[in-house]
Amino acid sequence: MLLPLILVAGLVTAPASGVREYVALGDSWSADVSIVHLTTKHVPSGCVQSSKNYPKQVAAALGVTVFRDATCGGATTDHMTAPQDVTRIRGLIDGVNRPQFDRLSATTDLVTLGIGGNDAGLAAAVGDCINLLPTLTRPAARCPRRSGRRARSVGWWTA
Repeated sequence: MLLPLILVAGLVTAPASGVREYVALGDSWSADVSIVHLTTKHVPSGCVQSSKNYPKQVAAALGVTVFRDATCGGATTDHMTAPQDVTRIRGLIDGVNRPQFDRLSATTDLVTLGIGGNDAGLAAAVGDCINLLPTLTRPAARCPRRSGRRARSVGWWTA
């Protein structure tokens, strides 16, 4: 009768996925920047991290025991090892997100990383390429060609 009790105790303490400690690192794409679902559980309000971002969904689906979400809007690769000042509106949406790698530990057994868009200037490129008034501002002329595709107005078309 002791063996079934030991097995049940093991199932209670270990998540079904086998992942015990999950750390999410990344920029606004991973943080799912949202004022509506803003959470400050893991990061300062200036990160504008969503309570419904994909790392939180992954953590819930895997049933991890320890979860740390360092994702932050505006983060670059520099912010993996350096603090990020996220002051947008002092006293309301602000703070300093400590280096994201600080959330890692010797017992972390799952890490997701979504970074690079801010380093590459993706937001600026999107702003140049997507425009509701293409005939007035001609954004397609400023938009870089990628694999035979060019942004035009709100959609993509093949050249």
